[in-house]
Order: sequence, then C-alpha cells, then structure tokens
Amino acid sequence: MAQEKAPVQETRATYMIDPQWFEEHSRSLASLLAGRLCYNCKTKLEDNADATAEDLFSSMKECCAQAEQFLESGLPLQEAVFRLLLKEGNRPMDLEEIYSKIRDWLMANRDNRLVSTEIMERILQSDRYYGFRRVETGNEKQD
Repeated sequence: MAQEKAPVQETRATYMIDPQWFEEHSRSLASLLAGRLCYNCKTKLEDNADATAEDLFSSMKECCAQAEQFLESGLPLQEAVFRLLLKEGNRPMDLEEIYSKIRDWLMANRDNRLVSTEIMERILQSDRYYGFRRVETGNEKQD
C-alpha cells in the first residue's frame, strides 16, 4: 500500500520594506514616502497632515506608482528597488522576481548597467537607508 507523504514546508527568502526598521533606527518612513508622492497625492497630503505610512503606501500603489515616471530612467539601483517594492504594494518579493523586474526596467530604458541576482542581493542586504528586510516565507511542497 502506498503511503501518503506529508507536505514539506519549504522556505524561501523574500524582501520587503520593513516599517519596524524605521522605528528601530529613529527614522520616518512617512517622510521618505512623502518625498516620492506624485503632485496629486502631495496636494491631498497637505489636506491630511495626519497621514500614516500605511496611507502613503496605499496612495503610492494606487496612484503614484502607476505613473510612467515613477520608475524613471537613471535612478540609482537601490532607489529603483525601493520604488519597485512600493509599486508592488510592498508585498514580499523573492530575489529572482526583483532581479527580473529591475533587469526589464533597465532594458526598457536602454540602460546598460550590469545587474545580477548577486548584485541585487548585495543591494538588499547592505541597505542602511530604505529599510529593506529579508523575510522567510513558507511554501508547501508535495514530495
């Protein structure tokens, strides 16, 4: 009789912007996000001085990140990764997906900077400004 195998929990590293990192380093995520808002959202923010980082994340994803110039050509790679995570709603993204989207962005802008998964990992791991945090996520895998 064949024995059924239990699902195996497989973990993989993903990355996101960690709001807690900003608190731990006495920095303001809301200020960092406010500097990247589009004109329309900046105008709305003037009317709502109590906007939280969560409010700004939502505005970024729904409005600002949809503009073509949000991920404009010539951005430093760390800034481009930060904006990519904002554009994706700060959902945890694995290294391959980040690399793929950044590579596509560079190619679309005819930017010949050399990138690799190793370079992306170094950018994410050595960050001391954007609050990138590695998060282990689990996937069930049937053997």
